[in-house]
Amino acid sequence: MFFTQDGNQLSGRAVVNHLTVEGELTLVEETVEGEVSQEGGVFMRATSAGMVRGDSDVFLLDSWVGEFVDENTIVGTSEDEEGTVGAFTMTRSDVYS
Repeated sequence: MFFTQDGNQLSGRAVVNHLTVEGELTLVEETVEGEVSQEGGVFMRATSAGMVRGDSDVFLLDSWVGEFVDENTIVGTSEDEEGTVGAFTMTRSDVYS
C-alpha cells in the first residue's frame, strides 16, 4: 500500500492478493481514496482496480476501516464488494527520508 495524506484526506494505491472462485491467486492494484477522522479513525475505499497478475477480469473493490493504535500504526478490517472480510495492520513508512 502506498498513500499520501493532505490534511485529513488520503489517496494512493493498494496492491492486494485475491483468491478467485477457481482457486487462482491474482494480484490486483486498486486506486484508493479515504479520510482520517479527528478521533483517529480511518476509512478508505477503492475507486477502481486493474489486474497486475492473473487472468480474471472481475475486480471486487475493497474498503478498509481502522483506527490508529499509535502514531505510526493502523489496525482494522477490510471488506470487498461481495462481503468477504479480512484484517489488516498498516505501518507508516517514510520512503522519502
